[in-house]
Amino acid sequence: MTIRLDPRPATLAGTFSFYVPSYDEATLAVVDSVADAVTVKGPNGPAVVRKLRQEGWDAPVIFDRTGYDSRISEIETERWFDDQSDAGADRLLTAGTWLEWDPHDSSLERVIEIEAARCDGQHDATAVFAVDHRWLTKRPMELAAALVALGRPAALVLAHPSDPLGPISAVHGLIALTRNVDDLSILRTDHGGFGALAYGARHAAIGLIGSYRHFVPPGRSGGGKTNDRSPRVFVRSLMDWFTGSTIAGWTTASVNLNCHLTCCGGQSLDRFFDPRHDSDAMAHNRMALAQLADDILNIPAEERPQRFRQFCQSAVEHYGPMGKLSMVTKPKQQLSQWALA
Repeated sequence: MTIRLDPRPATLAGTFSFYVPSYDEATLAVVDSVADAVTVKGPNGPAVVRKLRQEGWDAPVIFDRTGYDSRISEIETERWFDDQSDAGADRLLTAGTWLEWDPHDSSLERVIEIEAARCDGQHDATAVFAVDHRWLTKRPMELAAALVALGRPAALVLAHPSDPLGPISAVHGLIALTRNVDDLSILRTDHGGFGALAYGARHAAIGLIGSYRHFVPPGRSGGGKTNDRSPRVFVRSLMDWFTGSTIAGWTTASVNLNCHLTCCGGQSLDRFFDPRHDSDAMAHNRMALAQLADDILNIPAEERPQRFRQFCQSAVEHYGPMGKLSMVTKPKQQLSQWALA
């Protein structure tokens, strides 16, 4: 876990959490051992955490009710704040509002008004927005100005069918936000959240499964390999996620697949093609991401952008033929953008 000296809430002090659904109590109970905090997804989060608290669990927690999802029932703001407070939340978050893409800013103005009203009377509450990725690629400074004018901490959930940071200019848009908006958090994100932290975000909540690494906009369907049931594994040397069966097909020597974290003990990542190792794959992902967080957050803030960029540049160099000329792996657009940031 990162070293924290800031007396403010843990989740506003340059830290990271794992983003976990409330029904997964087993994961909730263990991820705090390697992360600074836990972000709990869903309306039942406070009730589940209250139960864990009674059993002695004392991790810093914040709650994403996912009110930006039309399938989630509405709740009176004060009741939601009370539920979080009763569960010992590190800080209070609003239920969340969906910000659709609108080049004329009318939807931005409306959503800002909604969140401002929800935070009225709770000066330290965090306003939560699920944001269409086009606000990053097309109008990041307009979004930044609106968040600054809101005058309180803000948390963003980035929305796209697959990767919100993949479209051209998305990474630069996110960097612009982190540099211009104080007390900004990125929730429900992938390893790109560490890039946001490197450039000044105050917190990032990293999803351990694909559907919790972004939000799919209303009316859209998500991506993913539907015909591959093997677990997705974070490969640090490539700074990205790959299915276990994909990794098992590599025969290249350019990528060292032997993981020397304590969870793997030098074993190869190609073993994760076997469904019997699903829980081991999840343990690997937690520890690999926590190590990446340590490597970024436990150095001076002014050195972090260069360090993260170097990690991404080194990763890009490992892409190419994976042992067979017919098996070529190319870096995703997000990674390429971070390497050039």
